[in-house]
Amino acid sequence: MMYIENIFICISIPLLLSLIFIQGEARKYTLFVCIGMGICVLSAYVSSFFMNYYGVDTIEASIEITPVCEEVMKLFLFVLEWEYVCFLHMSAVFL
Repeated sequence: MMYIENIFICISIPLLLSLIFIQGEARKYTLFVCIGMGICVLSAYVSSFFMNYYGVDTIEASIEITPVCEEVMKLFLFVLEWEYVCFLHMSAVFL
C-alpha cells in the first residue's frame, strides 16, 4: 500500500461527506476535486504497472512513463465530463 493512499483517504472522505451539505456550484467543484485526487492515485498505480512491465528504474519511469500516464488519465476524465455535458444537452433538446 502506497503512502499516497493514506493521504487520499484522509482528505477525500471528509470532502465526500461534505457533499451531503453543500449546495449549488460548490458541490460540483468539490466533487471534481475528489475525482481529481482519485485520478492521481489511479495514475500512480498505472505508472507503477508500466514501470514493472518495462523493467525500468525510477528515474527513467519518472521521466518517460509517469507524465504520459498522468496526462492520459486527465484526458480520460475530460472526455467523460464532455460526454456527460453533451448527454445533458441532448436530453434537454428532446424533452
